[in-house]
Amino acid sequence: MSLLFQPVEFIGDYGLIGDTPARREALARCRAEGVIVDQVEAVFLTPQTVLEDYRPAFESAALFEPKFRGLRDPRWRRRQGAQDNLGRYIALAKEFGLRPLVEFMPVSATPSIASAVKAVTKAGSDLALEFDVLNMSRCGDTPAAMRTVDPHLIGRAQLCDGPLTVDPDKRRHEALWQRRIPGEGALPLVDFVRALPEGTTIGLEVPLEDLMQQGVSVVDRVGRVLAGARKVLSAAGV
Repeated sequence: MSLLFQPVEFIGDYGLIGDTPARREALARCRAEGVIVDQVEAVFLTPQTVLEDYRPAFESAALFEPKFRGLRDPRWRRRQGAQDNLGRYIALAKEFGLRPLVEFMPVSATPSIASAVKAVTKAGSDLALEFDVLNMSRCGDTPAAMRTVDPHLIGRAQLCDGPLTVDPDKRRHEALWQRRIPGEGALPLVDFVRALPEGTTIGLEVPLEDLMQQGVSVVDRVGRVLAGARKVLSAAGV
């Protein structure tokens, strides 16, 4: 499971930083239900990012014993000074026993598998890539391209679904608010799963704004997503 600790402009603050009621409840529920938090989010890295501002989020996140820390919109390749910040980010993550993840996407400085691999390789072996099937498809990449990547660089994957193509102007809304349940779209999910290295953690990122607006409960939405994901994994032989 992935948890958002550091608030971002389009998602908001879930109150998980510091000794808050929300953090105490989330930690207690995870332990009671046996839920493992494998990733915590998110850092949007620019030359202006002050990494020490993220320390309280890292300290809170460490209580959940995650494996990865998510990095979004990595722009170190094209903005002077961002490379230094990337090094500070890696060091801070390592301080808390986390492996930094880079999620490539069409609107970032790494809008393809090839560019993401190049950037991560240049930065060093401490970084890994997160393969989100929707973002990968919107970048124009395929599961076949995934098979050319060093398995060590593939840290985590995310499933959802959607149409084969979408208006570029609608991609941001789709990614943030309106994905589809696995198996209910046209993305190559089975091939995607089969292209992952054995043992890769697969998360589910499936915002369903339409169902939420229709009054479908969180429990029902999660149930539908889990059912769809299990069918995909079964078809992939996982």
